[in-house]
Amino acid sequence: MLAEEMWCPACDAPLSFRYVENENVIGLASIFRVRCHTCLLLHEVKSSKCYKKREDGNCTQYDVNAKSALAMIDAGIGYTHMNTILSILNIPIISNTLLKRNERYVGKSLEDLARKSCREALRLEKDLMLADMSVFRTCRCFM
Repeated sequence: MLAEEMWCPACDAPLSFRYVENENVIGLASIFRVRCHTCLLLHEVKSSKCYKKREDGNCTQYDVNAKSALAMIDAGIGYTHMNTILSILNIPIISNTLLKRNERYVGKSLEDLARKSCREALRLEKDLMLADMSVFRTCRCFM
């Protein structure tokens, strides 16, 4: 993702982090404002894909933040543990509100998936039970 963004759309020259003029950090995602050293235009470079945008086209939620919330749920850890890991890795910590927002988003998807999985398991169990009952009815037992 980042490698694809590091090209100037105006002159097709490679962009360099040497020419970063501003960085906006949103959780684990960053938006860099990088000046092209060839044509001198300023470009936004995003470190993560956007999965939710506002009406004005600005991104409100990034993949890397959703994936961190999913990892947190999967590992069974909370906000404090997640930020401890990030801190040890010298990665800026994520705010509790941002993690919670992404946790709710990921949680809805996980609940939907679990619901579908349970329905499929119930349907399979019902089909197997009905198949067993039909075999039992046709079986003549001699006592």
